[in-house]
Amino acid sequence: MADYVNGYQVDAAIAASNSASSQQQQQLEDWRLLQEEMLRQYLATAECDLRAKRELVDIKQQRLHLAQDEYNHLNNTLATLSASTTSRK
Repeated sequence: MADYVNGYQVDAAIAASNSASSQQQQQLEDWRLLQEEMLRQYLATAECDLRAKRELVDIKQQRLHLAQDEYNHLNNTLATLSASTTSRK
């Protein structure tokens, strides 16, 4: 049998309170799960972007090495040509 306090049935009030508390807890859990999923997606995107930037850096380093090799080759060729031209005079 239910108890009455100030004209309210105590069992119903406790049940309503527990239900509201459970609903709040579920909403908080849903929010936490949503936040975790959003963070996972952000980190996956950031990781992909970082990988792409590393690839660009690698390509640019390769281009730089090729340009340096070409410069050295042309510089050596010019020095050889200059030396052979001055030795002919």
